[in-house]
Amino acid sequence: MIVRLVMGPGHALLPLLPVGPAAAAALGGVLYTMAAGAVALGEEWLFAAVLEPESTAQQIRNASIVIIAVTIGGALASYIRLRRERELTEVRAVAEVTQGCCCARYLDTSAPSA
Repeated sequence: MIVRLVMGPGHALLPLLPVGPAAAAALGGVLYTMAAGAVALGEEWLFAAVLEPESTAQQIRNASIVIIAVTIGGALASYIRLRRERELTEVRAVAEVTQGCCCARYLDTSAPSA
């Protein structure tokens, strides 16, 4: 918003709005991504209504579609990433327990050797 006021009219900033939800998907969870998408849509409507009245209805519609698509895709990717991270954590825990049991059996020096 501040950048738009500083730059003035004539600089199309609508194509940059999908970057927010995409970055949110890489950094946060599903709700974080959805919130970033909602903020991007709100900014887009504000830009279209107040700061960029020269934008056509087609440009605004296209920007909205791209923001929604990036938000949904990012939320899905974030969900899959978080699910895989949980699975990996569980596998690591099982591996550590298994490794601890096996190593304890071989490192036990109190048992007589055969």
